[in-house]
Amino acid sequence: MKDNVNKLVLVVEDNIQYGQMLAEALSNYKYSTRLEFSATGGLDIIRREKVDIVLTDVDMPGISGIDLAQHIMEMYLEIFTLISLKEFILSFALRLFGVKTKPSEKLKSMSSPQPVQAVA
Repeated sequence: MKDNVNKLVLVVEDNIQYGQMLAEALSNYKYSTRLEFSATGGLDIIRREKVDIVLTDVDMPGISGIDLAQHIMEMYLEIFTLISLKEFILSFALRLFGVKTKPSEKLKSMSSPQPVQAVA
């Protein structure tokens, strides 16, 4: 946890309670966190601060998490971006118990692979 002290994690989640819960959990692991409820707000934070990690939902009003990840890459920023938080966390929890999961329909329906660093 000592290495996490200077890491800034941006959580982009349109579900207020879920976003707050995740930001609080990350704070417990000594990460600095910023919470935004839209991709547009997340981009504003990225332009003002040095963000190390972005955790974002896929389905949000306006700009999606996938589009947010693409914007980050177009800005030539080396920020680890993980999209689809709810599915990732559920998938991770299920895998702990040996249950295999599949990617979301939205991610499967994309015609070509998107240039994001990590997709849950």
